[in-house]
Amino acid sequence: MIDREKMQVFITANSPGELYGWAYPIIKELKKRKEPSFITLVLTPCQYASGTEYEVVKSWSEVHQVVKPKEYIKYILFGRHSFDIKKNEPGVVVFAGGDPLHAVLLSQRLKLPAVAYLSRPRWKSRFKNFMVKNAEEKKKLENKINHHKITIV
Repeated sequence: MIDREKMQVFITANSPGELYGWAYPIIKELKKRKEPSFITLVLTPCQYASGTEYEVVKSWSEVHQVVKPKEYIKYILFGRHSFDIKKNEPGVVVFAGGDPLHAVLLSQRLKLPAVAYLSRPRWKSRFKNFMVKNAEEKKKLENKINHHKITIV
Protein backbone atom coordinates (compact mmCIF):
# COMPACT_ATOMS: atom_id res chain seq x y z
CA MET A 1 0.00 0.00 0.00
CA ILE A 2 0.97 3.63 -0.44
CA ASP A 3 2.59 5.55 2.38
CA ARG A 4 0.14 8.40 3.06
CA GLU A 5 3.03 10.79 3.79
CA LYS A 6 4.23 10.71 0.17
CA MET A 7 3.00 12.69 -2.82
CA GLN A 8 2.10 10.47 -5.75
CA VAL A 9 3.98 11.08 -9.00
CA PHE A 10 2.84 9.32 -12.17
CA ILE A 11 5.43 9.49 -14.94
CA THR A 12 4.47 8.51 -18.49
CA ALA A 13 7.12 7.18 -20.86
CA ASN A 14 7.46 4.27 -23.23
CA SER A 15 10.61 3.51 -25.24
CA PRO A 16 14.19 2.89 -24.02
CA GLY A 17 15.45 6.34 -25.06
CA GLU A 18 12.71 8.14 -23.17
CA LEU A 19 13.11 5.96 -20.12
CA TYR A 20 16.84 6.60 -19.82
CA GLY A 21 16.96 10.10 -21.31
CA TRP A 22 13.92 11.71 -19.66
CA ALA A 23 12.17 9.53 -17.08
CA TYR A 24 15.21 8.26 -15.16
CA PRO A 25 16.77 11.73 -14.65
CA ILE A 26 13.40 13.01 -13.39
CA ILE A 27 13.15 10.07 -10.98
CA LYS A 28 16.71 10.61 -9.71
CA GLU A 29 15.98 14.30 -9.10
CA LEU A 30 12.75 13.49 -7.24
CA LYS A 31 14.66 11.17 -4.92
CA LYS A 32 17.16 13.94 -4.08
CA ARG A 33 14.40 16.23 -2.81
CA LYS A 34 13.35 16.50 0.80
CA GLU A 35 9.69 15.86 0.00
CA PRO A 36 9.11 12.12 -0.25
CA SER A 37 7.21 10.87 -3.26
CA PHE A 38 5.58 7.64 -4.34
CA ILE A 39 6.70 7.14 -7.93
CA THR A 40 4.66 5.21 -10.46
CA LEU A 41 6.06 4.84 -13.96
CA VAL A 42 3.30 4.30 -16.48
CA LEU A 43 4.47 2.60 -19.67
CA THR A 44 2.25 3.79 -22.49
CA PRO A 45 1.76 1.92 -25.79
CA CYS A 46 4.60 2.43 -28.27
CA GLN A 47 5.51 0.90 -31.60
CA TYR A 48 9.20 1.48 -30.82
CA ALA A 49 9.21 -0.28 -27.45
CA SER A 50 11.67 -3.14 -27.11
CA GLY A 51 9.40 -5.25 -24.91
CA THR A 52 11.85 -5.21 -21.99
CA GLU A 53 10.87 -1.83 -20.55
CA TYR A 54 8.82 -3.30 -17.72
CA GLU A 55 11.67 -5.50 -16.47
CA VAL A 56 14.17 -2.65 -16.74
CA VAL A 57 12.02 -0.20 -14.77
CA LYS A 58 11.15 -2.86 -12.16
CA SER A 59 14.89 -3.03 -11.42
CA TRP A 60 15.05 0.69 -10.55
CA SER A 61 14.85 0.89 -6.77
CA GLU A 62 13.57 4.48 -6.92
CA VAL A 63 10.34 3.44 -8.66
CA HIS A 64 7.62 2.07 -6.39
CA GLN A 65 5.42 0.57 -9.09
CA VAL A 66 5.35 0.10 -12.85
CA VAL A 67 2.19 0.01 -14.94
CA LYS A 68 2.33 -2.05 -18.14
CA PRO A 69 0.81 -0.61 -21.35
CA LYS A 70 -2.15 -3.02 -21.25
CA GLU A 71 -2.88 -2.09 -17.61
CA TYR A 72 -2.73 1.58 -18.54
CA ILE A 73 -5.19 1.12 -21.44
CA LYS A 74 -7.58 -0.84 -19.20
CA TYR A 75 -7.49 1.96 -16.65
CA ILE A 76 -8.02 4.73 -19.22
CA LEU A 77 -10.89 2.95 -20.98
CA PHE A 78 -12.67 1.26 -18.10
CA GLY A 79 -11.28 2.73 -14.86
CA ARG A 80 -10.07 -0.68 -13.70
CA HIS A 81 -6.59 -0.93 -12.24
CA SER A 82 -4.35 -3.23 -10.26
CA PHE A 83 -1.90 -0.55 -9.16
CA ASP A 84 -2.04 1.73 -6.09
CA ILE A 85 -3.71 5.12 -6.39
CA LYS A 86 -4.30 7.57 -3.55
CA LYS A 87 -7.74 8.96 -4.26
CA ASN A 88 -8.31 12.64 -3.44
CA GLU A 89 -4.70 13.16 -2.39
CA PRO A 90 -1.97 15.36 -3.88
CA GLY A 91 -0.15 14.20 -6.94
CA VAL A 92 0.97 15.03 -10.44
CA VAL A 93 1.28 13.38 -13.84
CA VAL A 94 4.62 14.02 -15.52
CA PHE A 95 4.93 13.57 -19.28
CA ALA A 96 8.39 12.18 -20.06
CA GLY A 97 7.94 10.74 -23.51
CA GLY A 98 5.65 9.14 -26.01
CA ASP A 99 2.44 10.80 -27.10
CA PRO A 100 1.45 13.65 -24.75
CA LEU A 101 -2.15 12.54 -25.14
CA HIS A 102 -1.44 9.66 -22.74
CA ALA A 103 -0.38 12.06 -19.98
CA VAL A 104 -3.49 14.17 -20.66
CA LEU A 105 -5.79 11.13 -20.45
CA LEU A 106 -4.10 9.85 -17.30
CA SER A 107 -4.33 13.29 -15.73
CA GLN A 108 -8.06 13.44 -16.45
CA ARG A 109 -8.72 9.93 -15.16
CA LEU A 110 -6.71 10.52 -11.96
CA LYS A 111 -8.01 14.08 -11.53
CA LEU A 112 -4.43 15.31 -11.09
CA PRO A 113 -2.59 18.14 -12.85
CA ALA A 114 -0.21 17.28 -15.68
CA VAL A 115 3.18 18.80 -16.43
CA ALA A 116 5.33 18.15 -19.49
CA TYR A 117 8.99 18.11 -20.42
CA LEU A 118 9.00 18.81 -24.14
CA SER A 119 10.16 21.37 -26.67
CA ARG A 120 7.15 21.27 -29.03
CA PRO A 121 4.07 21.87 -26.91
CA ARG A 122 0.89 20.06 -27.75
CA TRP A 123 -2.27 20.00 -25.67
CA LYS A 124 -1.18 23.36 -24.25
CA SER A 125 -4.37 23.98 -22.32
CA ARG A 126 -4.22 20.53 -20.67
CA PHE A 127 -0.78 20.91 -19.08
CA LYS A 128 -0.36 23.05 -15.99
CA ASN A 129 3.34 23.61 -16.62
CA PHE A 130 5.98 22.98 -19.28
CA MET A 131 9.56 22.22 -18.29
CA VAL A 132 12.50 23.13 -20.53
CA LYS A 133 16.25 22.65 -20.24
CA ASN A 134 17.46 26.25 -20.61
CA ALA A 135 16.61 29.92 -21.17
CA GLU A 136 16.90 29.55 -24.96
CA GLU A 137 14.22 26.83 -25.00
CA LYS A 138 12.05 28.95 -22.72
CA LYS A 139 12.33 31.94 -25.05
CA LYS A 140 11.22 29.80 -28.02
CA LEU A 141 8.18 28.54 -26.12
CA GLU A 142 7.12 31.94 -24.85
CA ASN A 143 5.77 32.70 -28.33
CA LYS A 144 3.38 29.76 -27.98
CA ILE A 145 2.69 29.48 -24.24
CA ASN A 146 2.24 31.94 -21.38
CA HIS A 147 5.69 32.43 -19.82
CA HIS A 148 4.23 31.69 -16.36
CA LYS A 149 3.62 28.10 -17.49
CA ILE A 150 7.29 27.51 -18.40
CA THR A 151 9.96 26.39 -15.93
CA ILE A 152 13.66 25.83 -16.55
CA VAL A 153 14.82 22.56 -15.01
